[in-house]
Amino acid sequence: MKFNNKLFNKVSHVIFDLDGTILDTETLYREALQRIADIYDKDCNNDVILKIAGMTQPMIAETIIEDFDLPVDVKTFLDQYNGFIDTRIGHCDLMPGKNQELSVFEQYLPFY
Repeated sequence: MKFNNKLFNKVSHVIFDLDGTILDTETLYREALQRIADIYDKDCNNDVILKIAGMTQPMIAETIIEDFDLPVDVKTFLDQYNGFIDTRIGHCDLMPGKNQELSVFEQYLPFY
């Protein structure tokens, strides 16, 4: 990708949306849900994933707890869910093609 350096001289900041745009967090969230489902011998299939798409974490917890009839409250579910995510987020893969896009920014803008 070739860019006009004069255009980048006018740019002082770039805001990145990491969640699902730069980082492949969907895979991570799916793994977290499956880990919890495995604890209770449940299957977190594509129908479940589609059902919770776009929900907030508390809504996801309530839905999964109800649909799977889990013997936990929302706080416990979210502690398990976020605990798994927290240990893995630093190792999350980039979305396809994002490494190249980020390298273009890095050529013209300082990363701090």
